[in-house]
Amino acid sequence: MIAVLLACGPAPVDSSPSDSASEWTLEALQAPGPFPVGYRVDEVTWDLPDGSPRTLRLAVWYPAAEAQGEPVEYLYGLHPDPDSFGDAVPADGSFPVVAMSHGHQGYAEVSSFLLTHLASHGHVVVSPDHTGNTTFDGSDRDTAIYWQRPMDLSAVLDHVEGWGPDDPAADMTAPVLLGHSFGGYTVFAAMGAAYDAARMDGCAADVGEPGFCHDFDADDRALFEAGLGDPRWARGVAMAAGDETLFADGVTEVTGPVHLMTGGLDGDHQGQAYWPWLTGTGSDWVDLPRGGHQTFTDVAGGFDVQPGQIDAKEGWDLINAWVLAWVLTGRGETGLDWVWKDAWGEPEAVLTQDSG
Repeated sequence: MIAVLLACGPAPVDSSPSDSASEWTLEALQAPGPFPVGYRVDEVTWDLPDGSPRTLRLAVWYPAAEAQGEPVEYLYGLHPDPDSFGDAVPADGSFPVVAMSHGHQGYAEVSSFLLTHLASHGHVVVSPDHTGNTTFDGSDRDTAIYWQRPMDLSAVLDHVEGWGPDDPAADMTAPVLLGHSFGGYTVFAAMGAAYDAARMDGCAADVGEPGFCHDFDADDRALFEAGLGDPRWARGVAMAAGDETLFADGVTEVTGPVHLMTGGLDGDHQGQAYWPWLTGTGSDWVDLPRGGHQTFTDVAGGFDVQPGQIDAKEGWDLINAWVLAWVLTGRGETGLDWVWKDAWGEPEAVLTQDSG
């Protein structure tokens, strides 16, 4: 099935399709939710296969009882967030969990526009710094980061399951995993994609090159062959995902539906190569024609801007609506398919496909 998605230009934001069972409108999906947003920094430590500890800084957003708390600044003070409240008292109730995996040389808060949006709509959102692969680390990748990243996210789930009474109350029934770029790869790995044996065989000729094969050895291969999937992940959102060649048709082993998102100005629509292997999984593919690679992050409009790229805020509003609708659908909300499957206007249509 191929359909037309939301327009990037003006659209009738105060109505939804007449046959929809949902009371949601585009305006409501894009607007902040009913909860003030609390923010705190936590820490997760887990043991690597050799027994040595690996520690992650963990950013947490959550529904707060009141719009009251300490001023929030991300990236060591470079990025203030006036709409979140540091160490605010958590709201009463238990809230579904959403996790985020940042891209190569990113950081936990790099897509805070989306993560705070989800928290305001009643979600506990957790996002780790992938130690050794953040903004302040070098640009090279070694082999270990490819298996550490999905394991990091499993460790985060374990950590959240062990939170105490003073922490936000997290409903772990069906957690959702988001990821951008290298984090999009992480979504597929964490949701059970099988690694391609031929690709691993080829590492013998590429050892020493930055990336997957850098210091690839038999221990790494054993980890990849065993698989890095965690069945607790119910749904995924992969934004501008890379590294599809590491899996090839192993993507068919992914255990839940994925909302694949790409940008038309991001090379050859980075991430679209995953689509053929998602057919039949209940997944969706949404392409934003004027979206760039960084449209899915807070640095959109200020870094790696392409000619003709969509305005940052306009892109964020669309992404907030799509992702919130996808998450809500996974929680049982009905009638939200119209968000990415019906025409909202003519100026600039966005194409989506539905694997059914």
